[in-house]
Amino acid sequence: MHRDIRLVLIVFLNFVYSVSLIGVIFFYSLMGTVATDRIGIIITEATGFQRQEMLLSATLLPAELHTLFWLSLAGVGFCLLFVYLLVHTFRSFHGPAALTVIVVLLMFVVRNLVFSFIPAESAQLGSNAYILSILARALQANIAVLVFGVILFCLAHWGDAVYTRKT
Repeated sequence: MHRDIRLVLIVFLNFVYSVSLIGVIFFYSLMGTVATDRIGIIITEATGFQRQEMLLSATLLPAELHTLFWLSLAGVGFCLLFVYLLVHTFRSFHGPAALTVIVVLLMFVVRNLVFSFIPAESAQLGSNAYILSILARALQANIAVLVFGVILFCLAHWGDAVYTRKT
């Protein structure tokens, strides 16, 4: 029974870890907001009637974005620490390292999909520079999290051997 509870806790912590990683990438990419901004997705008809519907609307506050970024970063650290304390080996980081690489690949695909929806003639739009800066920061966050995942893989692979040799 003890082993089952530990397994359920590890699965739950890995889920929270992956959600926190997505939050780190997402909130870091939006941290370029310097004032209260309203962002929205507007759907227009192509039939000539010029009807518009607001699909998504959000108010971005810089203080909230910074707080959510640091909260997501704290969630990543907490999950890694708790997983290590449950198993007491560095090999337990194989799961979070694999999740890190999977999340980075998923977020990279989402970034490229969003980038492909930006029309080429969107230079007239005022929000073009804002969207491009968000996508550039998302790429920076993806690369940083990928490096973190590689470090986790190295720690999972060689951490126990290095630790036991020193003690």
